[in-house]
Amino acid sequence: MSCKRLKILHVTYEIPFFPGGSGGQTRQFNLLNNLSERHDIDYIGPRANSAEFKILKQLFRKIMIPERNFFLRQAGSVAKRIARSYPSCVRKQEGMRLLLMPLVKKALKKENYDIINIEHTNSAHWLAPLKTTAKKIVVAHNVKSVMWERYFQQSSGDERHELQRDYLKFEKYEKAYLKFYDGIIAMSETDKGYVHNLCGNELPVHVIPNGVDVGYFTPLDSVVEPSTIVFTGTMDHPPNNEGIQFFCKEIFSGILAKEPNAKLLIVGNSPSQDVQALADGDRVTVTGFVPDIRPYIASASVIIVPLLTGSGTRLKILESMAMGKAIVSTSIGAEGISCSPGENILLADTPEEFTRRVLELMANQNYSSSVGNKAREIVCEEYSWKNLSHKLEDVYRSYSCLNSGH
Repeated sequence: MSCKRLKILHVTYEIPFFPGGSGGQTRQFNLLNNLSERHDIDYIGPRANSAEFKILKQLFRKIMIPERNFFLRQAGSVAKRIARSYPSCVRKQEGMRLLLMPLVKKALKKENYDIINIEHTNSAHWLAPLKTTAKKIVVAHNVKSVMWERYFQQSSGDERHELQRDYLKFEKYEKAYLKFYDGIIAMSETDKGYVHNLCGNELPVHVIPNGVDVGYFTPLDSVVEPSTIVFTGTMDHPPNNEGIQFFCKEIFSGILAKEPNAKLLIVGNSPSQDVQALADGDRVTVTGFVPDIRPYIASASVIIVPLLTGSGTRLKILESMAMGKAIVSTSIGAEGISCSPGENILLADTPEEFTRRVLELMANQNYSSSVGNKAREIVCEEYSWKNLSHKLEDVYRSYSCLNSGH
């Protein structure tokens, strides 16, 4: 069976970008960068600065972006006027929906696309009402109802009621709108199960996990800094914000009690005021944006992923594994990644256990190196973006060939 070169319409509220982008931007860039060599892909998304636009021209055959207009300035007020049954994370993007959907409808009238792909389940209602011969695919970077349920379970005080309300709204929202899609792309078998629990087993869900550029993220010859702990991530992402504060408040003091020379580097874009306040000018450093995270990962004696919430799979783990680093993560942090605890990653779900695991790696360089080497092996085998792009292509082709009668 052979299928034609595919025509794909890619719709997103975040611009594909690498290096330096968020997890969602990084995933989009790397998959599209591989797919664009073999298929015709058009873009509908936000306006871009010069660096972003250069990347868009690299990835896409045609770029369709909204003109600056009233809605761009009024997105916040527009969001407040839509149905209150939507979660806040959905309402936040409603102004962007009003900007982009006219472009989507115009593009579908001009082109016979095989696939229309939209990123993130909180955009699921955007394409739900569309009548089109193109097969509609939504990418579930996270299963939002699971993610918000975990936020709610970890919360306390005044925000607890608000998070519970959003969790229940997301559960209703995803159940209502995901069924309008021909296919769902999930990040892991675990997330696939979450989607089926929500929407039923008849909904087609395909697992295309997050990956890593194993040529870009590769072991460096730079010297490891003794007793240096590194955490990486986009710091305005709530699970990262919450996780590093948990580590500093519940775990780091126990490490310092046994290893007084330990240092912590918090590396990533957009640290909140609470995260910035963790920096003490001595043991804890908050870098903010860095142009290249690889030297920081390479310097670490231990990489930590102390996440308590979230879903999907974590690029930060795959990137550090690709660089041959030993990682201590919570079970939620490592969820969905094919790893063997004690062999290519260490897992810990209590402050006491997390402390022990970090100190264990600091004290035994041979064990740390062994864990890191085995981590790179599994990433190269299962998580290269090139291989994953072919898996995604197979999913697209299965829908296109059904559509064309091949």
